[in-house]
Amino acid sequence: MAMASANRNLVLLCKMLRNKSILFGLIVISALALMAVLADRLMPHDPLKIDLEKRLQPPSSEHLLGADSLGRDILSRIILGSRVSLGIALGVVLLSLTVGIILGTFSGYFMGSWLDEAVMRVMDILMVFPGVLLAMVLLGVTGPGFLNLTIAIGVASIAPFTRVVRGAVISVKENMYVEAARAVGESTQSIILRTILPNALAPILTYATLRMGVAVLYASTLSFLGLGIQPPNPEWGIMVSDGREFLRVAPHVSTFPGLVISMAVLGFNILGDGLNDFFNPRVRERRG
Repeated sequence: MAMASANRNLVLLCKMLRNKSILFGLIVISALALMAVLADRLMPHDPLKIDLEKRLQPPSSEHLLGADSLGRDILSRIILGSRVSLGIALGVVLLSLTVGIILGTFSGYFMGSWLDEAVMRVMDILMVFPGVLLAMVLLGVTGPGFLNLTIAIGVASIAPFTRVVRGAVISVKENMYVEAARAVGESTQSIILRTILPNALAPILTYATLRMGVAVLYASTLSFLGLGIQPPNPEWGIMVSDGREFLRVAPHVSTFPGLVISMAVLGFNILGDGLNDFFNPRVRERRG
């Protein structure tokens, strides 16, 4: 039984990797994740060491991506910043996904009940505010910092996650196998955990992948505005902000961290798009 399950998973993985979008996205995200995990070994210089003699130095053999306004190595700061930016994105998705699954599952399963109405009205209120604006308000109350930034963006992401989960649960619970589970007397908890959620995971995981890119962009934006991670801690958004005063004389200070942000968001978006094609046959047929 275990061998058969492992073989099915291997076949599924092989089929997924044949999708060019999934393969490209996995390569990009894996490279960034590896950079974050091995940051201590990959950094060629101390990312916090100030050397004013090398201030705004262009890319060279010593500093491959140049130095910033305080003479700190940009490549080292980008590498260590990947740990911060990706850590925030992962925390955001885990927080909003957990709350979204709980609220969306019960709201969808008991569609039309007072619980569904209450959850949806709260989500409607949260959806009134753009995600970045809501996160800014929360950070204005709690103050900047890694944990506060993660919680603020996570709260701003709960409403869309809840709606996606609710829609997936409503779609799955109309299938005959759910009716069969009810007919044989399975409990509501068993039906939700063993029948509905496993069959609703595809759209949920696809959306979670897309939200990782959004979380990276939100974190960088808020740090750029001075509301997120604070100096001297390296974070991609802060690095872009630090170099905006020197765009004419040293464009590399902002350009390289900006390119990494773009690559991270692009990688998550392409991976999510590929997963959507893979799990949704209608989309796959329409595209070719």
